[in-house]
Amino acid sequence: MNKWFRKAMLALSSALIGCMALFGMTACKGCGTCEHVWDEGTVTVQKTCTTDGAKLFKCQECEEEKTEVIPAGHDYVENVVEATCYSGGYTEKTCSACGDYQKSAVTQETSCSYVKESVAATCTTDGYDVYTCKWCDKSYKNVTLRATGHKTEGAVWVECEDELVDGCLYNHVETTTCTVCQETVTHYEPVYKHNYVVSVTPATCTTAGEKVYVCDECGEARDPEVIAIDANAHNWDDGVLDSETGITTYTCDHNDAHTKQVVSFKTQVEATVPSTALQSAGGQVELQNAEMKMDADTLAGLGGQDITLKADTVDTTAKDELKGKMDPAQAEKLGDSEVFNFTMTGANNTAITTFGGKITVTVPYELPYGEDPENIAIWFINDEGVPEAIQATYSVINGSGFATFETSHFSFYTVVRLTPAERCGLYGHKWETRTVVATCGVQGYTVSECVRCHKLERSAFTPALTHDYEASVIAPTCSAMGYTTYTCKNCGDKYVSDYTNEIAHNYEDSVKAPTCTADGYTTHTCTACGKSYTDSEVPAKGHTYANGSCSVCGRKDPNVSTNFYFNLIESISSAETYYFEISDLLMKQTRTYNNGDVDVITYEMKLARAQLGVDEKGIVGKG
Repeated sequence: MNKWFRKAMLALSSALIGCMALFGMTACKGCGTCEHVWDEGTVTVQKTCTTDGAKLFKCQECEEEKTEVIPAGHDYVENVVEATCYSGGYTEKTCSACGDYQKSAVTQETSCSYVKESVAATCTTDGYDVYTCKWCDKSYKNVTLRATGHKTEGAVWVECEDELVDGCLYNHVETTTCTVCQETVTHYEPVYKHNYVVSVTPATCTTAGEKVYVCDECGEARDPEVIAIDANAHNWDDGVLDSETGITTYTCDHNDAHTKQVVSFKTQVEATVPSTALQSAGGQVELQNAEMKMDADTLAGLGGQDITLKADTVDTTAKDELKGKMDPAQAEKLGDSEVFNFTMTGANNTAITTFGGKITVTVPYELPYGEDPENIAIWFINDEGVPEAIQATYSVINGSGFATFETSHFSFYTVVRLTPAERCGLYGHKWETRTVVATCGVQGYTVSECVRCHKLERSAFTPALTHDYEASVIAPTCSAMGYTTYTCKNCGDKYVSDYTNEIAHNYEDSVKAPTCTADGYTTHTCTACGKSYTDSEVPAKGHTYANGSCSVCGRKDPNVSTNFYFNLIESISSAETYYFEISDLLMKQTRTYNNGDVDVITYEMKLARAQLGVDEKGIVGKG
């Protein structure tokens, strides 16, 4: 049957070939004369990462078929990671089928890639170029122009309220406007506002006195001041009265050459003074509440007439009436101070209100504790209640205090204590001067401060200095940028600029060759900073067994030896997993009874095995 079938098929094939030749048709399948045109093929067996696949192709002319092997292998997707300033570059491949991962072509980190942005200088900020790395955001800036500073030449300074700094220290504040940026510019001048308590050792007509200033807020003491010899500060004796002339002559205990002749009415507030006595005493008269001395012009203006002098003090009612006419602040300043009413009348009781000259008046006044004698003045209060300040001097006469002033008319007078501003307005400022040295960008000047009212005046300006920078260069290393520090030799101003990039690492290579079980690689280590990276990985070679052991490392071939324990000890160092299974366990137990009988009990465990450890290189402990 089979032989007949084969013969039939051969005959049919011969007939078909003949027909095709007769009608001009192409050769039939299997004839060996077709120029095959293969289709794109159909995968009949899918390849895997570890097993081959197959692909069937058919001829489009004769339907001849052929099968090609699709080699086993990974289907890698490749990704190139560029090196940056914070990580090295590399090429990575990942199998889309099984996830196998490979990393190669490792390169070291690159330098930062900087983008520049420029910032212009202003009056208060430097101009600079700022460089920022597009990868790691590291940045630095190089100064291109220092801050120009505000321009105030010719500007008008406006005084503001002083600011308390600490204790008695204040800042005297002045403001103006910068002519360039129009911003407000503020100048601060330190000033100490001490509240001095003054201790006075009075001067006399022969010896100088002393004033000691101690601040009752902070305890700061000023240098003592010498009080010049006071021509009024005598220590008079009881005097000698000349009954014929009515003149009393006094001699000073400090110096007997100092004498005075006075028409004396020491117990009276009002007295009539004969013209002859007044002329003989040189125009000097003393009453209970005041002593008066007329100059030559005043004496001449009296025309030789007898006069009546009065130095009375006003009562509370009269004082309140006077205060009612005054400005409230001035009335409060007057307070309970004693107000003197001075009058002069001539013949026929005619009031003399103005004189042809001056009269020097001395009235009693005790200086309060701690008060500066320079703080006192005299108020002349007119009929409308308007006071006018008159300079006064303070003297200690016969152990008591007195205030002395000059006037050209009589009316209401009182001794007042002045504020610092009032005192300087009346007596003038008392200046202390210090020099502020010019610095870089700031003018020097002389500042004068009034020790009484603390007014400040600046003058004698000197030009500002120009920065004189000295450069200190720090060289770059492989781990840090280089830079230059500029320090002004005049004022110590400092800034950092002129950065330079890090230099290249100086790598030294160390090659670790692969072994039978460990990968090899190359380590690159910088000799300067110790930074390192690895590349050039070489896979482990695996054992090369010959004659029962590895020809490289000498490890025994576990597939040759049948000694389980020997192989276990030899190969355990390279094992990755270990496990135990019980296999073919057979146990026997013998029991002996008192009568001598013996039982043997057998325990058997089927379908169990004992195996130790399996790793990628084979069975561990085989045998």
